[in-house]
Amino acid sequence: MGRHMGYKFKSGVLTAYLSHEASAQLPGYFAPVALELSEQVRGYDFTETTQDGRVHVSMFEHDLEDTQRFVDWSVEIWNQIWRSAHRSRRISTDECLANIVLRDGDTPLESLLSMFEGWHEGSELDDGPYLPLTKYSFSEFPEEPFATIGNLCAATGLAVLDQFIVHFKSKNKESALYELGLAWQFASIARWSNHMEMAMYFEMESSRERMARAARARHKKSPIQMAKHEVYELWQMWERSPSKYPSAAAFARDMCDKWPDLLHSEVVVARWVRDWRKKKAG
Repeated sequence: MGRHMGYKFKSGVLTAYLSHEASAQLPGYFAPVALELSEQVRGYDFTETTQDGRVHVSMFEHDLEDTQRFVDWSVEIWNQIWRSAHRSRRISTDECLANIVLRDGDTPLESLLSMFEGWHEGSELDDGPYLPLTKYSFSEFPEEPFATIGNLCAATGLAVLDQFIVHFKSKNKESALYELGLAWQFASIARWSNHMEMAMYFEMESSRERMARAARARHKKSPIQMAKHEVYELWQMWERSPSKYPSAAAFARDMCDKWPDLLHSEVVVARWVRDWRKKKAG
């Protein structure tokens, strides 16, 4: 079927770098793009909040195995989307990374770039930034992975860089610049994708907070809330002079008489009294 899953990085130095081995040192012209891609393949987790309500941003911890699977998954998604329109067979991850010219005159890596870039311009993902296995299945995953478009794009960029490092000595200058530029394009789209997701999240959270603040402000300024505040002060006076009212019901009845246009339920006022007493008792 021309399908080979289980892609493994072939460059020993890149594998060591991605495994965080202390001895791993990439040449200067590889190091910047490798750093950028390795950061973006991790991506950002901004869905958690700390106890004080502030947004907590952290990095995912995708390991080397996850990253290699993401390369396969990216090619699998590309196969599912593009095969029916342009090819009669699936191509393997290795074939994709070889970047041969296909029947439609395009190359798979450039098609992959277009796919990743286009996802934010269209509506491919209806359920947020995380790609679901239910829509783009990949049999090699034992369970649904946690990956964004940016994660997959960066993983593919690392695979491009891996191929480039392995075959670097056999490349002419024009080919070397093209492949290094291709890796940077994947890095750029991955960063843009991840940062767009973060920006949209914070914009959404900011809108929620603005609406919540406005609602709280309206709530504080409402006539009923102002009357409740007055009732609370009278209740505090009653607590200091218990003989003024024989019961909570009597207190509630008097409050409703004081504000007949706002307080229509003695039961509600009596519940306020119970709540205030509970809070006072601690």
